Amino acid sequence: MISRAVGAVSSPATTPLGSETATLAAIVSCPAPVTLEQLRASIRGFLATDIPEGPSEKAHELEHLRKDLDLLELRFSRTAGAFALTRYWEDEGFISPYQWVRLNCKMGGGAAGQRITVGLKADSLPAAVEALETGDIGFAHLSLIASTSRALDDSPTGPVFDERPLVEKARDLNVREFARACIQARHVADPAGYELTQKEQTERQTLDLRQCEDGMWLLNALLDNDNGTALDRVLAALSKKSGVGDDRPLHLRRAWALGELARHGLDTMKLPVVNHQVPHLQLTASLPTLLAAIGAPAAELEGGHPINIQALRRIACDCATSRVILSGESAVLEVGDWVRGVSAPLRRAVVHRDQHCQWPGCDRPASWTDTHHIVFWTDGGKTVKENLVLLCYRHHYLVHEGHWTLTLKNDREVVVVPPDYSRRLGAA
Repeated sequence: MISRAVGAVSSPATTPLGSETATLAAIVSCPAPVTLEQLRASIRGFLATDIPEGPSEKAHELEHLRKDLDLLELRFSRTAGAFALTRYWEDEGFISPYQWVRLNCKMGGGAAGQRITVGLKADSLPAAVEALETGDIGFAHLSLIASTSRALDDSPTGPVFDERPLVEKARDLNVREFARACIQARHVADPAGYELTQKEQTERQTLDLRQCEDGMWLLNALLDNDNGTALDRVLAALSKKSGVGDDRPLHLRRAWALGELARHGLDTMKLPVVNHQVPHLQLTASLPTLLAAIGAPAAELEGGHPINIQALRRIACDCATSRVILSGESAVLEVGDWVRGVSAPLRRAVVHRDQHCQWPGCDRPASWTDTHHIVFWTDGGKTVKENLVLLCYRHHYLVHEGHWTLTLKNDREVVVVPPDYSRRLGAA
C-alpha cells in the first residue's frame, strides 16, 4: 500500500519498491532529486492509503512517520533560516522573519522561532543533524540543542559551544528530561550568563487582569520561574477534588483555586492599606434587594457590575454591613458604622466546634471558610451558634448559587442533597 504511493512518483531504479515498511523516507534518502511538487503528490498518494489495522502495524507506521516528519522539519528549518537572512520579509511589510513565517506558514510564534533558530544553527551542529538523520534523536531534541547553542553564543560570557555531550544525552533522554539537561548544561557552561537571563525573565514578567462586558474576568500572565512555580504549587494544593459531588475538570478546579487564594488573602492576610482602608470587596444592595422583592434592582459589586440574588445571599451570610440612607434624589443622608454580621467571638466559637469545612468529605481548614447561616440570614435566620456552620468558599457557593440543600441531623452531622432541577424548574 505505502510502497505504491511512493512508487507513483519515483523511478523503479531508485525507489525500494515491494516493501510494506517503505515510507516517505524512501523519497528523502533517494539519490535521485525529488521536486517539491513530486513530494506533495507523493504525500497525497500516501494519505489516500488506509491506516494499518493491527496495533503493531500502527505502531510501526507511527515511528517511521515521525522520523520522516523530523527530516522534513529539518529541511523546513534550513529553508526558514536561509529565508531569515534575506530581506524579502521586510519588503513584504513584516517586522521580522519570525512574523512572516508565523503568519504565512500558519504557525505559532514559538514554533516559528524554533524553526528559524534550528535553520540558522544547523551547519554548526553537524553531530546533532546527523543524529536526527539517522533517527537517533527527534527534531525536538535538535531544537533544544540549537537553542542552547544560540543562548551561549549570544551571552557575553558564554564559551564556545560543544554539541557532543548534549547529543549523547539526547539519544537516551525523552524531550522533557532533555530540556532540563540542556538548562543544566547551559548553567554549567555559563553561570553568569544564565543568571543574567533569569534576571531578564524576572523583569519581563507581566500580569494583565481586565473585566469583560459580561462580567467575566480575563487573566493573561507571564511569570518567571520562581513566581510561576510558587503559584503552580499553591493551585495544585487547592485544586484537588474536595467532598461529595466534586466532578469538576482540572481546569475549572484551578480557576476556583485562584479565586479561593484571593479570597483567603482578603479575609486573613495583613494586606497594605489602600485609600485609608484594608482592601476588601464592597457590595451595594437595597433593602428590597436583600428581601428578594419583585422588581428590586440587582446588587452591585464595587465597579458597578450586577450580581444575582443568590450570590448576594451568600456574601450576606458572613460580612460586615453598613446602613446608608439616601434621599429620593439618591443623595446620602446618613451613613452608619460597619457592623460585623458574625462577631469575632461567635466566629471563634463556631471554629472551635467545627474545625474545618463541614461539607461531607471536605477538609478545608477553618481559616479558609465562611460562616454560613443554615437558615439564610436574608430569610430571617438568626446569627447564633446553632444556626451557623463553616463552609469553604466553593461549598458555600454550592449551597446558594448551586441550590444544594444543606441540613443538620440531631448530632450536627451535615447532610447535603444535590439540586432537583426538574422540580425547581417545574415550580418556577
